[in-house]
Amino acid sequence: MIKFIVVLFFLFSGNCFANTFEVYGEWIIDRERTLNFNMKNIKFSSTRLALIDCSIENSTLSFFKNKGSFIMTDHNCEHEGKRAFIKGIVDKFNYSLLYEDDKQTVLKLEGENNEYHVDVLNWIDVSSFWINQGDDEEVFRYFYKRK
Repeated sequence: MIKFIVVLFFLFSGNCFANTFEVYGEWIIDRERTLNFNMKNIKFSSTRLALIDCSIENSTLSFFKNKGSFIMTDHNCEHEGKRAFIKGIVDKFNYSLLYEDDKQTVLKLEGENNEYHVDVLNWIDVSSFWINQGDDEEVFRYFYKRK
């Protein structure tokens, strides 16, 4: 009888079936979700929006073991007849898992000079999440999907 009660407890508590999602791998920004959400919630100049849109297509976020990277390749952007060259970046970091459940993964990212910050990945499903980035003035939400 006690075994039956223990099994029922785990079944109905949900803890034994918690779905933690796998962050490992390569991710690209989901252009449509990212632009749609932020255009509804933030005021952008058309120039800034064009730069963001152009940069989305040239960015990749990767997580492997305890190392990660954000890579944006060199690219050209064009808006209203003007062209701009955007120099790429490679931002490498170490990361460690602070917390995870079926809705969120919290990572500590540590860059050069032992500078670190905490990012919260909010899972939509097993192949997509969103993350807020910004400062006190403005927060931008990026949606990512598996590459």
